[in-house]
Amino acid sequence: MKDDFYAVRLEGQFDAVCYWNGFGVGSDADQRRLLDKLATHWLRPGGVALIDVFNPFVWARWDGDAEHKLADPEHGYEHELFEHTVFDPLTCTAIDTWWEAGNPDDKISQILRCYTPADLELLIAGTGLQLTAITVGDRTVPLTRQPGWSQLLRERHEYLAVLHHVPR
Repeated sequence: MKDDFYAVRLEGQFDAVCYWNGFGVGSDADQRRLLDKLATHWLRPGGVALIDVFNPFVWARWDGDAEHKLADPEHGYEHELFEHTVFDPLTCTAIDTWWEAGNPDDKISQILRCYTPADLELLIAGTGLQLTAITVGDRTVPLTRQPGWSQLLRERHEYLAVLHHVPR
């Protein structure tokens, strides 16, 4: 099924809902509305939502970066591309702009709101969802202070948030 997360109506509730590589597109209010829908309509009590979240620590480091990617059909790149990334620390937003080398006036930008785990916890407050762990790369860590795990958030541009539905 292909539909708009903000408008779709699903029949029944689920044990798990996954949202890959899109959380943070739109406003904080949009994300909050989506999280409320997850908790009130889509997830069964005790269910889990697995959500990719854009990580501000890496996107901030990429501020001002420009890349030139040569065409590589063998690896899925049919076109020669350019990318430019800007990070706004006031809004914690990355703007990732792409264009084909032969068409520099036709740029496509995605605006990505980034959330630290603490920011995400503030966003989910009162929704009935609880952040119980994050996965960075191939490591899942609980939300307790452990030596060295914060280094993981410096390595990947996204982390996977594990949110459990705890009925209000």
